[in-house]
Amino acid sequence: MKTKPKFLVWSGAAALLVSTLGLVRPAFGEHENFPDGEGKSTLIRVCTQCHDIESLSRVRYTRPEWANLVYSMKDMGAEGTAADMEAIIDYLFKNFGKKE
Repeated sequence: MKTKPKFLVWSGAAALLVSTLGLVRPAFGEHENFPDGEGKSTLIRVCTQCHDIESLSRVRYTRPEWANLVYSMKDMGAEGTAADMEAIIDYLFKNFGKKE
């Protein structure tokens, strides 16, 4: 009977490992469709700490709207300097911006 609790622990640990593998995303690779340019690597480094960014390529915002979005992410814990945030905003507006 001692093997049953061990089995449950190991099977639970295995299930947890398998379920978290789907949460791990490569830092690059899947972002190949993003235009190259200044700010791209910063965008990927900062923003993919918490979530996927693929949907950004379909959004069109003005520069103030991108700034609002980026700084709201910073307020929620995105780790980057003020220069990082500005580089991300510039990159997003240049490549996915709506003219003001």
